Amino acid sequence: MEVKAGDILARIDDRDFSTSVDRAKADVDSSTARLTDAEKNHGRLSSLFSKGAASKAQFDAGTSALNELKGRFSAAKAQLDLAKINLEYATIRAPFDGFVAKRSAEVGQFVGVGSPLFGFVDSAERWVTANLKETEISGVESGSRVDVRVDAIPGRTYPGTVKQLSASTGAAFTLIPPDNATGNFTKVVQRVPVKISLDEVSAEDARLLKAGLSADVRIHRRKWW
Repeated sequence: MEVKAGDILARIDDRDFSTSVDRAKADVDSSTARLTDAEKNHGRLSSLFSKGAASKAQFDAGTSALNELKGRFSAAKAQLDLAKINLEYATIRAPFDGFVAKRSAEVGQFVGVGSPLFGFVDSAERWVTANLKETEISGVESGSRVDVRVDAIPGRTYPGTVKQLSASTGAAFTLIPPDNATGNFTKVVQRVPVKISLDEVSAEDARLLKAGLSADVRIHRRKWW
């Protein structure tokens, strides 16, 4: 399904969040009224104190009460802002133009914080991850030109550019990384993930280039000799 940035993808039951917003608004209104009265009282007390009709202790007490109400108002306002943010989070929107490639939740399903709901593909960018052998990365660097051929689109070659070479091999951060501490070492050629962006992708190409397709790449490496 194709969507535009800002389109609504899903809504979480927001009744609790709406109630929290209403409660926070009531607290802000109450704090505003109290703060307004306190400011008026402090103004009168300040006038009396300047004329010697009120003691310094009374003036200090009035100032302290005013500052306390200012703090409560700020806290109530912050709570309202937080409640509004939580309410906004109940509506899941598309972060950018793209395609919903996978839906991981159904209507009425309970989901936890951080649970994935959608697999989303950016329509503005296409890239290939090439796992090069460690013996093949010499001369490959960020900015190297690449020719990319996709199996699903025969006869078409896409120009690309190397964007990033991984700082580690693919095996370094696997679930069970290789452990050579025992001394039983078997040399295996490692592979380094290289991210290649496609430079010229039309709207039609974006529809054809599905995430996960297989591709062949030809990297124009820098010669060191």
